[in-house]
Amino acid sequence: MILFLTKRGFGATLEAYLSDYAGDSASDIRLMAYEDLALARSIPYAAVVFSDLDRLGPGEIAFASAVHDLIHEQHPELTILNDPARSLRRYDLLNVLRRKGLNPVAAVRLTESVSPPGYPAFIRYEDDHTGSATDLLHDQAEVEAAIVRLRLRGHDLSRMILVEFVDTSLPDGMFVKYSVFRVGDRFIARSRNVSPHWVTKATPTPTAANEARARAYIAQNPHRDHMAQVFEAAHIEYGRADYSVRGDEIVTWEINTNPTAFYPRAQAGMTEDRQVEFAEGLREAFDAIQPIGGSDVIELDGIPDAIRGGAGHATKVYRPTTAKAWARRHRSKLEPAMGIVERLVTPANSLIVRDWERRNGIS
Repeated sequence: MILFLTKRGFGATLEAYLSDYAGDSASDIRLMAYEDLALARSIPYAAVVFSDLDRLGPGEIAFASAVHDLIHEQHPELTILNDPARSLRRYDLLNVLRRKGLNPVAAVRLTESVSPPGYPAFIRYEDDHTGSATDLLHDQAEVEAAIVRLRLRGHDLSRMILVEFVDTSLPDGMFVKYSVFRVGDRFIARSRNVSPHWVTKATPTPTAANEARARAYIAQNPHRDHMAQVFEAAHIEYGRADYSVRGDEIVTWEINTNPTAFYPRAQAGMTEDRQVEFAEGLREAFDAIQPIGGSDVIELDGIPDAIRGGAGHATKVYRPTTAKAWARRHRSKLEPAMGIVERLVTPANSLIVRDWERRNGIS
């Protein structure tokens, strides 16, 4: 059995795999929310995957780390993927990889600086997977205008980072994003998507040539050795890395520790045989980490209630103020008015950003 831990409400990432592709092995995988784990006195005897780490707050990290350490001490024979205390999140990942010479991308938190490591740059949330919150920003004036725009729209700047953009476009202007899964010691090439936009989520117009290149990439997994180094530097044993290639240089964008393994068949955007082939690789990787025999349960009585309480009450819950929440619900209706407000405050952009710097102690 394998137990996957996620934040409540974010456990759907394996659902399509379990319902459409896992077959009989679906019964070997169980999903559990960290919030429910905090109330549990035992869990099934299983390999444990600590996923969704970007979304955990400090109290949840402390609790998940205590569970990780207890399982490791009591059942060293079990496979445990992702140590919550050591696995790097997006901000630390980008900067550690850069320091190690494994990646050219750098980032700063908006609470630390309003100037990116280099231009162009973009702003995104540090702790979710919704992609960039801005277009590419080419100078400090554009960065400051974007910061003001995000504040006006109710975004939480304290959770956002400025990321240096590395142009990986091909001579024809297209962008290619590769994805590789890691499950324990297995590295499985997942997809090669091509898009005219620098934010590449999928291939909007599949062609026979792109399909052939995607198949070749999946079969050859040509960047496996480098990406293995990236995962090792990140201390992540389960997740999906998204990356691009610039010449001979690999550019890693992120590692998602709670990646969507499959989309439902109707939304997959891939040929069925490629889906089945990936499912077989994933199933083999999951089989390799499952325990054989052992206890019925893993006892969790050794976790102090104070630490459990930290997971239950100090969780990272994103609740915008009432006004901001209302504005988000009615964003489409407010957009014309927001555009007018932005133009009115443009002369004060620099003053607004200096106020942000003052409030956050940025010198």
